Amino acid sequence: MEFVALDLGASSTRYISNNGKVGILPNNMQFIQLNTRVDLEPYNDEIEGALDITIECDKESEFFPVRVLVGSMAARYSPTNVRPSVMTNKYMQKINYVSAVLASAVCKEKNVLGEELIGYVGLPPVEVNIARDIIRNNLVGHYKVTFNKLDKQVEFDIVDVGCFEESFMAILSYFFDVNGKLREQAKKYGYGNVLSLDIGASTTDLVVVSDMKYLERSGQTYKTGGNVAREFLRDDLRALYGYDVPDEIADIAMAEGRIQMGNSYEDISSLVESAKQRFAAQVVEQMHSYFRKVNIPIQTIRAIIVSGGGSMRSEYVAEDGSVVETSQPMSYYITQELNKVCPGVEVEPHVLDARLANIYGLFIRANIDIRKRMSKVQKQATA
Repeated sequence: MEFVALDLGASSTRYISNNGKVGILPNNMQFIQLNTRVDLEPYNDEIEGALDITIECDKESEFFPVRVLVGSMAARYSPTNVRPSVMTNKYMQKINYVSAVLASAVCKEKNVLGEELIGYVGLPPVEVNIARDIIRNNLVGHYKVTFNKLDKQVEFDIVDVGCFEESFMAILSYFFDVNGKLREQAKKYGYGNVLSLDIGASTTDLVVVSDMKYLERSGQTYKTGGNVAREFLRDDLRALYGYDVPDEIADIAMAEGRIQMGNSYEDISSLVESAKQRFAAQVVEQMHSYFRKVNIPIQTIRAIIVSGGGSMRSEYVAEDGSVVETSQPMSYYITQELNKVCPGVEVEPHVLDARLANIYGLFIRANIDIRKRMSKVQKQATA
């Protein structure tokens, strides 16, 4: 059995299959009519740069058929692209279903997968129960994905779909490696309550695991993420330099702690640090109400594991190849805020690249499920 696991983020979609290789696709799109003439040609033959696609499905669907430009093709075609919205639940947005099918097609093509695929999708914890059947019903089916600029078609069946809490997947990949073995550095948190704090671009997800077991009632999502820190930074840059910094440039400035000015760079690490401090204060304030809501005192939390793209430290690669760190990861600033309330709680960044915590957790979960499915099939065959 082969699978494709999908982490549908606000800025990109990450995918992984049985071989454990992570792929990333952009999430900016331009929807166009099926017969629209597009004269743009990709700069190279890489599939990620040639995403003018048509998706057809064998069943009646509110999302398909569809023609869409994605990534660089969409940006070249129009200055205003569609992106996933924080204002609407993930399972309700057309763009996320298109991303899921596109990523499955690209994954099948690159990894030479079979015709039948099982999908594993990460969702905010508050959406999982209501969205599980909806996403399965909307995605199960036979698909033909045409890459119009590459003269290529990919066909496959999504035969089943499972949905899992993103922040639970993040803590799963903290405790276990991709082979399912307990990580040495995670053993000290094998008992008691541990909070997974997954900070994305537009949302922050929280779940508690007790003795490494997920407490379902603890899954919550707040519609605030790393983009809030970016907006703090943009306000400061506007005040300092007198112009509105575009999102793309602000994202780079946040990630690097510097901003390009002509042929040189200005050090803005102090502004980035201030933005992170203010965002951390917001997160901790939300955590107070969160612990009251789920009836778990913060004093019972042994550790908080911070993951997600919004939790990264800021750094850049200098001309000599050295890495220059300009500000600490978000876990550092959250620790500062928490120490004012409960100094005994440890706050740690995820052991992996924090942006990949969810996708590796989905990979672990998918492998567990596939083994169970195969075991069930074998038992039925011998019965």
